[in-house]
Amino acid sequence: MIKKMFVLCTFIVLCISISCDNEPYDGDVFIDDNACQLAIIATGNAATSYNAATEDNYNLFCQVYRDALQDQIEACGDAEGTLQSIISALGNCIIENINLCNLAIENTEIARLNYENAADINLQTTCIAYRVALLNQIEACGDPNGLLQLIISGLGDCTTDGIPTIGTWQLLFILSNNLLDIDNDGIPTTNYLGEIDCYENELITFNADGTGEFVNNSFPTITFTPISESDVDFFVACTQFNETIAFTWLQIDNNITITLTQTGEVLDFLKSTSIITTIVEDGFLATSTVDDSTISEDMTFTYLKL
Repeated sequence: MIKKMFVLCTFIVLCISISCDNEPYDGDVFIDDNACQLAIIATGNAATSYNAATEDNYNLFCQVYRDALQDQIEACGDAEGTLQSIISALGNCIIENINLCNLAIENTEIARLNYENAADINLQTTCIAYRVALLNQIEACGDPNGLLQLIISGLGDCTTDGIPTIGTWQLLFILSNNLLDIDNDGIPTTNYLGEIDCYENELITFNADGTGEFVNNSFPTITFTPISESDVDFFVACTQFNETIAFTWLQIDNNITITLTQTGEVLDFLKSTSIITTIVEDGFLATSTVDDSTISEDMTFTYLKL
C-alpha cells in the first residue's frame, strides 16, 4: 500500500549543534559580529528539541523551532528559500491527535537525508542528529526487528576515523524516503530490504592495493497491481545468480570513489565509522501488471563492516 510522502522539507541546510537538553531555545538577541553563527546554533538546538518532542510539548517545541528558523533568516538570509520552506511545512504548529510514531519516522528521514548530504565539516554533527532521531523513533515506534539499532551501531560514536575501509562490507539496508508495504502485510516501512527475499549476502570487498569487488547473488523483479485509487499490491520475484564485479577505489576523507573495471562507471560512497552508504537512482522499480505505469524510488544502499 502506498502511504503518504513525508510533508516536511526533505533537506534542512543547517549546521546543527547537538544538545542533550530538551529545553526550548530562549532569546532573540544576537551579537552583531557573529549573529548568523549564533542563529544557526540556536536553530540546531531548537531542531533537536523538536525532534525529541512528545505529545505534551510538541506544540511548544514546534513554535520555538519555527521562531528560531525565522531568526536565522533575519540574521543569515535565505537565498534558496530552504528555511522558509521548513517554516511553511511546520504550519501553525497546532496539531491535534499527534501520531508520535509517524512524526518520529518523518524526523528520522529528515535527519538521514541531512547526514547523507552533509559536507565533511558537518558530517559528525549530522551523524549525531541522525542517531538521536533513530533513538527517538525506537522509543516512539519500537524496533521489533532490531533494524534501527543496527543502524545506530553502524554509526558508532560518529567520529570520522572509525574502522578501516579495507575489508568486507555487507548490504543490510535499502532505505527510501517513502513508506511502502512491499510484502503486503499492512505495515509500511522505509527499509525495503526487509520486505523482499532478495539481495541476500551482497558484499563489497576493499583491498589494500586499491582494488576490490562486488559480490551479487540475487536481483528482484517487482510488479504491482492497483487495488484502489491510492493502494496497490506488490509482487516480488527473485532471480538467483552469482556475479563478481571488479573495481578500483580511492578514498578522500569520508568519500569513497569506486570505478568499475569493465565499464568505467563511477560510484560514490559515503563512509562513517562502520557504515558505508550510496544513493542508487531508481534503486526500487516496480512495473504495473495492468498498464505501462511504474513506481520508482531513489534508494540508499547501506553496508556494514563484517
